Amino acid sequence: MQATVKLLLVVLILMAAAFGADQVAFAQSEEDGEATVVDTEAAEEDAMSKGDLSFQIIFNHAGVFRYVLALILFLGLVFGLMQWMRLFNENKKASPFVQSRLDRDGHDNLRETLKKHAGNSKLGHMLGMMYALAMEGKEDFTGEIEQNIATRKEQFGTFKNWMTFFSDSAGALGLLGTVMGMYATFWGGNLDSAAIISGMGMALSTTLLGIVISLLINLMTTWLNGFFDRQLDTMYKKAEELRLGLRRMGTKTVEQPA
Repeated sequence: MQATVKLLLVVLILMAAAFGADQVAFAQSEEDGEATVVDTEAAEEDAMSKGDLSFQIIFNHAGVFRYVLALILFLGLVFGLMQWMRLFNENKKASPFVQSRLDRDGHDNLRETLKKHAGNSKLGHMLGMMYALAMEGKEDFTGEIEQNIATRKEQFGTFKNWMTFFSDSAGALGLLGTVMGMYATFWGGNLDSAAIISGMGMALSTTLLGIVISLLINLMTTWLNGFFDRQLDTMYKKAEELRLGLRRMGTKTVEQPA
């Protein structure tokens, strides 16, 4: 909760800084001459009238919201990339167990594999714990397995909560930009062409950017969630293989993991 509040404060500060930067840039452009601004706006209006919309034009029309939306997209990509790296490393480090048939390996091979690789991955840690408990005579590993799975789910759940926050924030900012754009268009009752283009440009651009960014973050989260679910399935499968292997080698383990 505290981290969320801090992030909101950072976003608000960046919005204020971006708004101030826009105002300074506008003032400087007026001092340097309004010809460049007029030419740029005329070029954008001409492109829009011809239907030649580019990402730069849409991004520029989003006003101050473009900086915040870009920040949200950046944070979403960073969080997603970090989570992908964690899952990828887990897959790589757990590969000795994934590629082995633990229910068919001999005791010596199994013990050697666990000795070399048990500490490298979460799957290896769980299997090593099961083996150690079996050697102590424990017959039921269900609690330990479920505890390991629950810990992984909790960690991934924190990541999903952040990604949901980023996705919802992008959509909300898009809606806020729509309202602000409509407000700027009709404020004062002066409906000249410049005011309409500026206000409606902000309204439509922020909506479009917000929706696109929200979809991208949701797509990444869904893909990573599938990646994570496959790893959980592998953990259950390998736990069952080890249980059967230990039983075959003479160690009694009667409970099957859920």
